[in-house]
Amino acid sequence: MAEKVYKKKIISHVIEQKAREEPYKEKFIFENGDFPDDKASYGDLYRNSKKIAAELQKMGIGKGDRFAAYMKNHLEAIYLTIAASMIGATIVPIEHRAKGDLLRHQVDFSDSKAIFTTEDLLENVLAIKDKLPKVQHIYLVHKPWIETGVTTGKYPSLNDVIEEKEPGDWG
Repeated sequence: MAEKVYKKKIISHVIEQKAREEPYKEKFIFENGDFPDDKASYGDLYRNSKKIAAELQKMGIGKGDRFAAYMKNHLEAIYLTIAASMIGATIVPIEHRAKGDLLRHQVDFSDSKAIFTTEDLLENVLAIKDKLPKVQHIYLVHKPWIETGVTTGKYPSLNDVIEEKEPGDWG
């Protein structure tokens, strides 16, 4: 019996193809309790990941480089994963309960050049930041239901990158 042969596919290519075929089909829904769900169609996945990929490149992250995603299960982690695929970088997912030496070891050992995190985990990153010489950038993901009281204006926002309008985007 002949085995099925599957072509190797890169996730960003699959998302791009699906975005062309079914741009409005919702693919991911993240429930947020009392807050509105985060939803993303194939078109959203492709468009937002492409914006993040461009931002990663502006940061000097490209093929063969690594960056850390230190957050709970959020839609932005999916965007970051696809963006990494677009530019040949590697996303290093770090479990949100890691802190102190464990967090430092995971980020440092992975040679991550940047950390993407949520406001509620920023304190853990700042506690080890001086021990991470390879990390050049810290980006924050804002979730309206996460209240920390932390002043976050010092760090760029991934939300701003995603919400940025593209040329020809009139919406």
